[in-house]
Amino acid sequence: MYVGGDAWEWMLYANRYVSAVLPLVAVLVAAAVAELGAAPSHLAAAVRRGALALALGGGLLLALEVYARLRPEVGVARTVVGSKTMVAAGLVTLVAGAVALAAPVHRRIVAALGRALDGLAAHPGRAAFVALAAVCLWAPVHGPAYGGWLARNAAQFADEARYARLGLLLREAAPGARIGVVAAGATPFFSELPAEDLLGKNDPVVARRAPVGVFSPGHDKWDYPYSLGHRRPALVVELADVSAADAEYIASLGYEVLPSGLYVQRDAPGVRRDALAVDLGTDAALTYALGLARGTTVAEVRP
Repeated sequence: MYVGGDAWEWMLYANRYVSAVLPLVAVLVAAAVAELGAAPSHLAAAVRRGALALALGGGLLLALEVYARLRPEVGVARTVVGSKTMVAAGLVTLVAGAVALAAPVHRRIVAALGRALDGLAAHPGRAAFVALAAVCLWAPVHGPAYGGWLARNAAQFADEARYARLGLLLREAAPGARIGVVAAGATPFFSELPAEDLLGKNDPVVARRAPVGVFSPGHDKWDYPYSLGHRRPALVVELADVSAADAEYIASLGYEVLPSGLYVQRDAPGVRRDALAVDLGTDAALTYALGLARGTTVAEVRP
């Protein structure tokens, strides 16, 4: 429960922290559907509880959205943020639950479901009911995520591709350099360079520090005096939240900020600053910078 939230709740599907218990949730839901199909007499109570759950869930979503607007979080891993999608979902579920709780509508829903179950009981159609219930449960929970996947590829696909290309660039532009990263995945992997994980997931020193950012498991700890002042990476790809005091301290360590946003030690040897200074926000720019680092790109030609 403590680590139930991920840093990226905007993805709108089950995250890595709760994935371990999702099989148990699936078993629980399947058992509930099977019991409902085997005992139609429970329909009235089941519909009432389902409608109440919808109404309460919608109300909770709206309350969270109000809170997010009154007390918005700031920082690299903020999770309490306003979302029009969540406002719409809260309104829809709240209204649907309230309507289903109304006596006339409630009776009609129970009668319709009862007739469907009675018809299925007369032949081997019970499985059809279970299949229909499964679809009705699956669609609102997983449909949006799969729809987004079909329309835009996997979540953060473009970001991960950029991190991989950035890693290839660093391998050419800063050979042998120790780098500091916040996203300690594709960039250090493809760069094949030693890396300091500023968030401490693979650093036992930072991992044991007290959180300093907004509550966001795995993304709320960093220690610049240790990771930058003591470990001294030659190049820092990105930082977590930076206060004015942090910026002053980092500058005092001899780091200069390139136009691309990367931090490089002034005396770091063998670093191709011309390649790393390029605005690296697009694939074309990354390709151009990689060409500069390899000596295959004419410097005057810009993407």
